[in-house]
Formats: sequence, structure tokens, C-alpha cells
Amino acid sequence: MLNIYDKVKTHQVEVSVEGPFLNLFLSRLYKMHINISNIKYLNDKEISFITKKDNVTKLIKNFKDYKIKIKNEKGIFRLKPLILKNKIFLISLLLGLIAFLFFQNIIVEVNVIHADKTIRELVTDELENYGVKRLTLKKSYSKLQEIKQKILDKYPDQLEWLEIKTIGMTYEVRIEQRILTKIKESNSLCNIIATKSAMITKIISKKGMNVKDIGDYVGKGDIVIAGDIKANEEIKQSVCAQGEVYGEVWYTVNASISLNYKEKTKTGRKRFNILYDNGKEKKSIFKSRFKNSESNLKKIFSLFGTTFYLQTEYEVQVKNLTRTKNEAIKVALAKAQEKIKLKLNDKERLITQKVLNNSLKNSKMEVEIFVSVEEQIGEVAKYVAPPKEESLE
Repeated sequence: MLNIYDKVKTHQVEVSVEGPFLNLFLSRLYKMHINISNIKYLNDKEISFITKKDNVTKLIKNFKDYKIKIKNEKGIFRLKPLILKNKIFLISLLLGLIAFLFFQNIIVEVNVIHADKTIRELVTDELENYGVKRLTLKKSYSKLQEIKQKILDKYPDQLEWLEIKTIGMTYEVRIEQRILTKIKESNSLCNIIATKSAMITKIISKKGMNVKDIGDYVGKGDIVIAGDIKANEEIKQSVCAQGEVYGEVWYTVNASISLNYKEKTKTGRKRFNILYDNGKEKKSIFKSRFKNSESNLKKIFSLFGTTFYLQTEYEVQVKNLTRTKNEAIKVALAKAQEKIKLKLNDKERLITQKVLNNSLKNSKMEVEIFVSVEEQIGEVAKYVAPPKEESLE
């Protein structure tokens, strides 16, 4: 296999030869077994042809009466002049690319987000114990999940939920603290009351006496689980009631849906760019080549108050479409459902929804929607027991 030096000597070049008796010159080349190709007569005293670069030295040595020079390099070597001319730029670009790839895998900040300073410090210390800290290499997603689970297992009473996200050169850590409700064994008494008007759908009673049943309608403030436990209308025991109460609650949601809309479809083509944000403006370094596009940003690093992002542009095709009345109503129902579900926790659910009214105004469908939801409606309300009557004898 030829080494690099041999490849430099044997690659092809275009040579120009200037002098008298050019046909005799070509005849002598044939006798010297110097292979040439693509012979061109430029004028009566000048020709050009292609040969190997190591032949040029022989020609200059044996034909001193001729002016022989290399006009162009062939193959990849023709890029040599361009590379030499722009070598400072290319070296800077290469160093920048190396720095970019290096900084892409370095963490410069660990941002632990929580209102409680004690919780923040606890999680920060644990993360550092597992190597999740500044100026370290990024860890894989599976490794971060493993670390997260170890921390949660270590502090089951303090931490409910933990998330570690890699955003550019930053770890963003979000925490949800576990709040343990401790019922003190004391003389405090309480009822479970309804927080809003509803029809009761479920009662999970842990302590106290149910005074309402499933299917009963309650108003705000009505007692559902009483702290006074009675038998034959006589209070046998008074406690702080514990339990969960669920009820069907009703809402009206209004939605405005345009009949004319744009549909965007990704074509599969994408381009990369660099975007910077200095607090005053956000600007891409290179001009977008797509007529219509959507972008995703991934933080790279921040320097002197300017944040740099890797911008991925996805080409999209845009179509102007028109909805029918029924299609607009379906979109309104979906938006209403999405809006309601954002307010619900894992134990709550959407029961049903129904269109009450709809009207067309300025190319928009105005829709009024009735929604029923099963929600937690119980809350603890303390009360004071009446003083016991003393008998006079």
C-alpha cells in the first residue's frame, strides 16, 4: 500500500510546456516512457497535458530549454491551494468544532429547583456524592435514572418525586417534597366537610362517622364524615375524622374555534444552525434555507451573558384548510377536555361533557360546553366540643 509521501508524488497534475519543436518534445517523452494524457495545443509554442507529479521533476531536468510548470493539481490535491489560502479559518473552525463537541459533554451548572433551602441542600449533597456536579462529563439517561431512584429510596419520608433533566450543559433538578400529614393524638376534634357543591360519588372513611351517602347532594361546608360518633342519637366518642370524599362537580367551558386554519406537515428535511440570545435579541448565525420551518433549541453553553443554542430546523409544508361546523365542535370538545384534565390529579377523572350552545361569529365557532368531573371535595374542619353539662344533686 502506498504511504502518504508516495501518494503525493504519484497523483496526477496538469502541466504546461512552452518552447520550440513541441512535436519533437512529445516524441522524446514517448522514448523516455513518460506517460501523458489529455494533450492540448494552446498555441504554436505551448501545450498542456496530464501526467504524474513525479514526472515533472524529470521533465524539468531533461528539458532545460523549455518552460515547464504545473498548472493544476488533480483529484483531492486540487483543494490544496484553497486549504492553504484559508488555513487560519479552517484551523479556527476545526478548533471550534472540537471545543463544541467537548463542551457539549461537560456540565457547567446543576440547578436544583425547590422553595425549601433544606431540601435543596439535601438533594445537592446527594447528587454530588454520585458525581452529578459542575465541571463533570454528562451521564447517560439510564445512569441518571439509577441515581434518582437511589436518592428517592434513601429519603422516602422527605422526597415524593425527583426529576433530573439534561438541558444543554446544565442539569435541571426538580423536586416534590413529601408532606406527611400527622394526626396528633390530642383533644383536637374535626369533621370532613365538602369544599364545593357536588353529588357524592365515593367516600373512603378512615375515622369518624359517615353522615352522607353516595348519591347525596351536598353544598359547600356540609359535613360528610363527622368527628362525633353517635349511637341512638347519643355521642359515644368524639375524634378527628379522617377520610377522602369524592363528588361529581359541574362546570361550563367556553371555546372559540376558527373555521380557517393552517395545517403544518414535516417534510423530513432538517438543517442545523447556531442561535444566540444575549438578553436583547435572539438571532440565528446562518440564514435559514427553508421557506417554512419549525425549530427545536438545545442549550450548548453560556458565556459573558450570551447563551448559545444548537438550533434544529425542520422544514414544514403549510396548507390553508377550512373546518366544517361539526369538525369545529369536535375540536372545541377536545380542547375543553384537555383544559379540564390539566386541573385533575391522578385520582380524579372526567365523567362526561356535552355541548350546550354553539354559534358562528366572524368565521369562528363559539361553543359552550357542560362538563362533569369527579373530584376530591373533602377537607378537614376543626370544631370545638360543647362543654359537658354537670348534674346537680
